[in-house]
Amino acid sequence: MDFEELIAGWRHGQGKPGARARFKQCPEDFRVGEQLRFAPEGEGDHQYLHIEKTNANTEWLARQLARFAGIRAGEVGYAGRKDRAAVTCQWFSLHLPGGRSPDWQAFELDGVRILEITRHPRKLRIGAVRENQFVIRLRNLTGDPAALEARLQLIAERGFPNYFGEQRFGRDGANLEGAREMLEAGRKVRDRNRRSLFLSAARSCMFNEVLSARIGANTWQQPLPGEPLQLDGSEKWFVDDGMDDNLTARIRDFDLHPTGPLPGRGVTAMADAADFEARVLAPFEGWIRQLEALGLKAERRPLRVRPAELTVTREQPDQLLLRFSLPKGAFATSLLREAVNLES
Repeated sequence: MDFEELIAGWRHGQGKPGARARFKQCPEDFRVGEQLRFAPEGEGDHQYLHIEKTNANTEWLARQLARFAGIRAGEVGYAGRKDRAAVTCQWFSLHLPGGRSPDWQAFELDGVRILEITRHPRKLRIGAVRENQFVIRLRNLTGDPAALEARLQLIAERGFPNYFGEQRFGRDGANLEGAREMLEAGRKVRDRNRRSLFLSAARSCMFNEVLSARIGANTWQQPLPGEPLQLDGSEKWFVDDGMDDNLTARIRDFDLHPTGPLPGRGVTAMADAADFEARVLAPFEGWIRQLEALGLKAERRPLRVRPAELTVTREQPDQLLLRFSLPKGAFATSLLREAVNLES
């Protein structure tokens, strides 16, 4: 499959934007910080480091921390991967029982700065993020400024399609190609991290295909019969037999969300929703069988997401600064894709 054609075919919730802008001209144009679901307790066998990094890969930094502390890489935890070409603040945990602590003042890496050191009883796990806070600068903006600001206001009020961002699929779609080789050609991937990336890319692609089709059918903001609904800020979902005024109001108020599939073993959608998803994913039937055989459990993901506290500042006539927060798993690049045509 041609990756550029694939992502270009995923529909926009408000139609294709008219404005254009340059993005990530330097790492400082994309800043993100994470808010954990809990506050470290200040004591325990795991040392927590809050780190600011610039142009640094999360997994690479985790390995450097492990090497410096004299522990195995598997004893370092983090709540989520952050973009490399950015300035990011995130937490890492290191298993250092007995109060043991390296001399972190001697830890020196270009673009890496330790902001805070504390402790907690448990290792930091993927998914422990409550939300991510973004500060994004768009440069060389062209197009109607009033139309762009109106579009951003609509995103703030009604949300945007919760697509997995392009970075999920690797550079030029490399992770998706790896998934194709695994699921179609039977390629063996022994590296657990690469294997996880490939399988995640496959499921993300199928979710995006269903979401795009729902936008085309004008049903991405409302559930189909038999569709699981997901509670806002939670991974819990349920299927309701029929819509009533209470459910309708909760969907309107973004307390509940329509969902799309992350295929795997087990049945999630029923009735019209199951039929719709089966039609869209018919070309991926072989992938889904392989995912089921590998034991991946079917999951759901909201079709939409609404940013919190979205503000827009025009720093210069052709430059905008956006500030907003998104729940874990949502991609800032998917918000930007809905607002402007991005050029790197």
